[in-house]
Amino acid sequence: MFNVFMYLIEHFQSLNACPERFFLEQYLEDAGFEEKEIHQAFGWIDKINLTHQEPNLSLQESTSFRIYSPAEQLNLAHDTLNLLTFLHTQKIINNGQRELIIDTLTSLQHEITINHAKMLVLSILWMHEIELPVLIGEDLLSVIHEQIVPQ
Repeated sequence: MFNVFMYLIEHFQSLNACPERFFLEQYLEDAGFEEKEIHQAFGWIDKINLTHQEPNLSLQESTSFRIYSPAEQLNLAHDTLNLLTFLHTQKIINNGQRELIIDTLTSLQHEITINHAKMLVLSILWMHEIELPVLIGEDLLSVIHEQIVPQ
């Protein structure tokens, strides 16, 4: 899933610039991605789109302070939690996006790294066509050029 997103972000300005789903699936298969990985990526896209189209307004507008559960603290590295807190306080991601990222990260079946978090944040921002401050954008985009995301 992560490699599919890295590829899409590198090759298309936004999700809206991608070909229709059927043709995009063919394009990704031709680029060498496995069907399972493509379907995982599209599942994530569908989940993000559903969350974006039907936002929980009370969650979106909440000014409450987020306390991470013991399980989240155990599963998510300190630098990942710091990244999410920083992006949220800078209003780069909203409450709903933060919760979606946490939910996805904690559901992964392998070790979670800061690069997984960066890739998920980047994919959400890319899909919603949200512009970033240059330094933050460069830091998030650096994950694309590193080959440490598992396949």
